[in-house]
Amino acid sequence: ELRMALEQAKDLENQQNEQLDEIINIASNLKDNAGNINMLIDQQKGIIEDVDKDVDVAREKMNFVMKKLSVLLKTSDTGLLCTVMILIGILFVLIVLFIA
Repeated sequence: ELRMALEQAKDLENQQNEQLDEIINIASNLKDNAGNINMLIDQQKGIIEDVDKDVDVAREKMNFVMKKLSVLLKTSDTGLLCTVMILIGILFVLIVLFIA
């Protein structure tokens, strides 16, 4: 009976060791995945920062054009200014298509 109890205890210990090994492998995989995700986030953060800078530059240029256009048209109505800019863009596209 004592042998049987010792064998059962040994079997239980072996099962626990296998489960611990499995948990260690899962934790290691999670660590690797977390590292990969962190690397991707850092890359995307850099891309987003670059896009943000480009948007800021474009916004500044657009504000400059809107101010000049408002002086030219003697209005500060942004709806009218946007409409004029869109029409100028359409005109430009039509000229390019006509020439091509």
